[in-house]
Amino acid sequence: MGVMTVTPRKITVSSFRLNQVSRVPVELFNTGDADLTVERIVSRKFNTLYFDAAVSGKVTIPSGEKKIVVIEVAPAVKGRFIDFLMIHSDARNCTSKGYKVVLVGNVE
Repeated sequence: MGVMTVTPRKITVSSFRLNQVSRVPVELFNTGDADLTVERIVSRKFNTLYFDAAVSGKVTIPSGEKKIVVIEVAPAVKGRFIDFLMIHSDARNCTSKGYKVVLVGNVE
């Protein structure tokens, strides 16, 4: 089975602009012995769907390889930004709630 790894598990964006879309690359690495498929990336805090394979197409990561999925974030409040990205896939280490990655930054 595939095994998902995101390093670092905390993605820091130097700055976001209020109500403007920022493209944030999320690098996904498959350390397992089989392909893994990414189904969606969801915000746990804001309930935003950042990536959906049904719309954008499947992201399949072969064993030992990495892929970058770019998500678009548009913060609506100034100040410190924190979100929990829940990455849903068929990876062995992905729970029903997803594989958690923290996204932080500052909104100007």
